[in-house]
Amino acid sequence: MRSIHELRMDIEARIRSGRIEEAVDIASRWLAKADCDGLQSLLADDAGGAPPRLRTLFADLLTCYPHLLIGCPVLIHAQRGVAAPGSNSPRAEFSLPRARVDLHPPMNGLDFLGWAGIVLQPPARVLRDARAPRKIPWNVISAAVAIFKRSVDDAVDPEAESRVSVGWWGELFTSALAQANVSLSAHRLLPYPQAVEAAQWLQQIIAGNDRAGSSHLFLTDADAAALKRDVALFRVDE
Repeated sequence: MRSIHELRMDIEARIRSGRIEEAVDIASRWLAKADCDGLQSLLADDAGGAPPRLRTLFADLLTCYPHLLIGCPVLIHAQRGVAAPGSNSPRAEFSLPRARVDLHPPMNGLDFLGWAGIVLQPPARVLRDARAPRKIPWNVISAAVAIFKRSVDDAVDPEAESRVSVGWWGELFTSALAQANVSLSAHRLLPYPQAVEAAQWLQQIIAGNDRAGSSHLFLTDADAAALKRDVALFRVDE
């Protein structure tokens, strides 16, 4: 089995020589079997990390080009509400709301699938796990990624400043608000890999990491500044 370094060099050599289809085929077959650790190693942003063209190729593959997998990085803070008489004992964690049949799409042709964590995963695993239950701790500001699937080409341009409306988020969290006080800050819609990196930065900024956003795979310095503004504006409802 080839090492990550050998794989990286092989794909990059094919890109440089113009054999793009071969590079895409090799990368796609590897990605179909990859785990998150291998993916992180291949894309590692260090002296031996992936060159820009290779990162661009994998960004497209991770998004199921042309941008079928869309993410929205969010900050969420949940406080337990007053339990109703006769209700079960409070849950140890807050359950993020799941997709349901009566939930309207946030935009035409953009369907909510569920949630992803802030570790980059191959797209097949993202699609599989998005509908699974996902929980966050009570009383802790947590970052997560809401996952959407674009079903028509012109549903949303992930390169534009597209945001899901406050009203749609309220509809999504309707049932959750019966058991908790929830504060949420949603960033703009992004292709899946950029959304995961943005959520990682949000979590680092909340944790007080001064170097958050100083190095990046898919995002830009302007993105880092925008995320820091989002955190500065985030307020927890008491």
